[in-house]
Amino acid sequence: MSSAAHAGGSAAKPSEALLAKAQAVRLLILDVDGVLTDGRLLYGPDGETHKVFHAQDGSAMRALAAAGVGLAIISGRSNAATARRAEELGVRHVHLGCEDKAAALADQGGFDPLAAQIQFRFYLP
Repeated sequence: MSSAAHAGGSAAKPSEALLAKAQAVRLLILDVDGVLTDGRLLYGPDGETHKVFHAQDGSAMRALAAAGVGLAIISGRSNAATARRAEELGVRHVHLGCEDKAAALADQGGFDPLAAQIQFRFYLP
């Protein structure tokens, strides 16, 4: 989102092609660290991990679910805070402590991670 949109201004209008792609989305699959959080891991005195989730991400996820888009979370870390947030948001497909994210992705309706049916792919090092 642009800084103008964050400041209450208007963002650029998306193209028709982008809108058409967005309307075709049936399932949103998200990682957690650095996607639903700012990427920081805060450790408590007993070694427990704390995470900070943004409320606006949750609002957007609820809006997508209300529009009929399925939601899934696949994370390499197993964390009670992530499980709680997923439950609060009504995310039905949650894979935590997942070592093989491609296999977990395939479990979500038989999606092939390399198939053209996936609209947007973002791979980070």
